[in-house]
Amino acid sequence: MLLVGNQDASTLKNDEIFDYGVDAGTGSFMDKSAATALDQAMRANAEFYETLIAEMEKTYTHTWSWLDMKFGEGNLIAFSSGYGDGAYATYAGYNANGELCAVVTDFGVVPAN
Repeated sequence: MLLVGNQDASTLKNDEIFDYGVDAGTGSFMDKSAATALDQAMRANAEFYETLIAEMEKTYTHTWSWLDMKFGEGNLIAFSSGYGDGAYATYAGYNANGELCAVVTDFGVVPAN
């Protein structure tokens, strides 16, 4: 499980997760530079979210859409979030050298069994 700040997975019970909240049925990944640039764009234009929605609509396929947009030194990756609004855990995958190589959010759409 991907952790931030002082989160400690050993403090969780078997059915608990650290998560991030999803609103408007859209999740996202971005680094700090992209978050800062996105914040600046949103402050400069309160309607900027409409640009993001329009870009996501360009990739729409039944029940799913996504966005990969350059912001600052990084990218904003946004995507439809499984069953919509809620709280979802994210997991990190590392290669044999211990380098981060995958980030996956579990939206609970694939059965565990």
